Amino acid sequence: MIGNLKRVNLILQIQSSEGACGIIKILWWRVTVALLFFILFSIVCSPSIIAQNNYGTRDQGFKLTLIASKFSQAEQFDSAALYLTEAKEIFESLEDKKELANTLHNLSLNCFKLGQFDASLEHDFKALSLREEIKEQAGVAKSYVSIATDFYLVGKYQNGLDYGLKALKLCEEEGDQEALGLAYHGLASNYMGLQKFDEALPAINKAVEIKQKNSPNTYTVLSSINTQGNVLKLMGNYKAALISYEKVIELGKILNAKRGLATGLANTGHTYLLLKNDNKALPYLLEAVKVENEINFLANLPEQYMHISNIYENNGDFENALIYHKKHTSINDSLFTQEKNRASTELQTQYETGKKDALLNVKDEQLNQQKKSQWLVIGIALTLALLLFTLYRSYLSRSKRLSITADLNKKLVSKNKENELLLKEIHHRVKNNLEVVSSLLALQSAQIDDPEIQNAMQASQNRVQSMGILHQKLYQSEHLAFIEMKNYFSNLSENLLDSYNASDRIMIDLDMKDIELDIDSAVPVGLIVNELLTNAVKYAFPTGNMGNIKLSLIELSNKMLQLNVADNGVGKLANEKPKGTGFGTQLIDLLTQQLDGQITQTWKDGTSIFIQFPRR
Repeated sequence: MIGNLKRVNLILQIQSSEGACGIIKILWWRVTVALLFFILFSIVCSPSIIAQNNYGTRDQGFKLTLIASKFSQAEQFDSAALYLTEAKEIFESLEDKKELANTLHNLSLNCFKLGQFDASLEHDFKALSLREEIKEQAGVAKSYVSIATDFYLVGKYQNGLDYGLKALKLCEEEGDQEALGLAYHGLASNYMGLQKFDEALPAINKAVEIKQKNSPNTYTVLSSINTQGNVLKLMGNYKAALISYEKVIELGKILNAKRGLATGLANTGHTYLLLKNDNKALPYLLEAVKVENEINFLANLPEQYMHISNIYENNGDFENALIYHKKHTSINDSLFTQEKNRASTELQTQYETGKKDALLNVKDEQLNQQKKSQWLVIGIALTLALLLFTLYRSYLSRSKRLSITADLNKKLVSKNKENELLLKEIHHRVKNNLEVVSSLLALQSAQIDDPEIQNAMQASQNRVQSMGILHQKLYQSEHLAFIEMKNYFSNLSENLLDSYNASDRIMIDLDMKDIELDIDSAVPVGLIVNELLTNAVKYAFPTGNMGNIKLSLIELSNKMLQLNVADNGVGKLANEKPKGTGFGTQLIDLLTQQLDGQITQTWKDGTSIFIQFPRR
């Protein structure tokens, strides 16, 4: 596909230049006359037309935001992100900082629903910067609230707590009760993450109190009451937790909020399990499963099926135990297919529904603008028509050829953009599917007690994630054929340290310049780095030792590339067998052969591994 794009660009260049020399002499005086008309037109009309265009563009931004909200309500968050991104670009071009901040805030909420918590945090900080710049204190308070929630979701509870306290203070100063309730909820979540349950409980109680007063019988109240039950459950106060969950169930029925209802039922069943009361837990879990199947809410179904299977097994009902165990296995196997079907349906809806709505909006705007400037267009059209009529017979053949060439160029440009968009979408979908595979491995690993198998599952999950990051870099990059490796290594290192909870004791130093690799080289290099970093984290620093790992990729003078991964850990003997299963070492050797490279190892003051391979 990259080759096709290059050929399209070459055709564009040839078609654009063909016949140019012969046409320049003929058209130079036409351009002069047209410029005179344009200058007069700009002097008289440009202020009003610019104002109309800005109004139309801003209005289009609002309509795109509205379309995005409809997709979000339908839980089609990928499509919502496309429209919000387009609205963001419009408000950026208009330098409308207030609406740009609001759009970034909506993008953050959309990323949160997609589980892209780092991106959500990035959008919130940009929105906060804009709101501080225009001194919109109410907006700043909302950004603080959202950032506190973002930090909770990425596991940085102390940071979330700091912003939660800032949000609380500012909301009280502004008197924004709605934001104040959200601030107390975010504060409670971060206290809960820090296991400070004594502080979390009064905060979530306050959130429930404020929300019930200002927005009674709404989903936001249901959410806070559910969190209240979670805090009480973690504190061991199961009876009080059951009271909160019963309120969630009742409110879910009133609002017809089936996801909230399913959550309340499932939490109630789990609490009864903690109380060793299987008989009371079973009907709640069965009802939760029923509701989750009705709304196709698959995320929690595997856990509920496993609980129900265990209860039946404990009661000696092995037939039902086997049925629900099979359901548990089946739902895990179907998650990947469900994700693919959802993505296909969402993409179809985007083009068949969303694009139609957007096109109708554009046509309405064009019609309104046409009415406002109709007399100007008629006058200019008549003048140009008279001028062109005198030249029609002399230059008919040349004009026809120029028109055909322009149409061909337009079609080629459109096809080129379409191909680029489709290629980026392919990489986007591949990344999403790899994330689903990674999640399935994590779910499967959670059901396994054998540490060796768990380690193997973790290693496989990291390999899948390394390839997912690579495809993410591809669709985010302007160059679809190359990967910038320093930024890719940085994301890969952070992901791996987080997966082994080693961020606070191991530092990874990227001692390299920016360098790009083609996709065929980047994939094996990424997998090799993943294996080498995994080995260093797992074996170089035993018993929780602190340590450093240096990672670099440099270009040598002989058109060779050299990859180096070095740690200051315990090292090993020259003839010592690899630790673990040895699969990682075999994989590194095979991938090095695939690159036509050579590997060298040293064990002085730790372990250093050098791999040299030719640049393609």
